[in-house]
This record gives sequence, structure tokens and C-alpha cells, in this order.
Amino acid sequence: MQVGRLSEAIAAFGRSLEACRQSEDWRHVGDTLHHLAVAHAADDRPALARTTWLQAAEAYDRAGAPAEAAAARDDAGQ
Repeated sequence: MQVGRLSEAIAAFGRSLEACRQSEDWRHVGDTLHHLAVAHAADDRPALARTTWLQAAEAYDRAGAPAEAAAARDDAGQ
């Protein structure tokens, strides 16, 4: 991810996230939140990245993806 384009990436992930939530595609909600968390971390926003990774873990739990949920919690530092 190019540092100068983080705001564009964050906006795009936000749009994707809304579409996934509307269709209740929890696996893709988790994936999108994971990528959004990575973008927040790269944008030097660690608290927001952590919160977003925890949201990803919750989405993965809803999707029945325990390994991905555990990885997201690890990324969040829990």
C-alpha cells in the first residue's frame, strides 16, 4: 500500500465494508476490516487499527471462521 494513498484506500475499504455488511457476508466483512486495520496502522493510528482488528474478529466469529478470528485478535494484541 502506498503511503500517499492511504486515505483513498481507507475510503475504498469503507465502501466495500458497507456493501458486505448489507449482504451479511461476514467472512468478507472480516477480511475488509482486516485490510482497513492494516491501513489505519500504516497511517499511524494504532488505537483505531486495534479497534478495527477486534471488529474483524467479531465478524469472523459470526462467519464461523475461528482461525481468522484468532489471528485478528492476535493482530490487535489480545
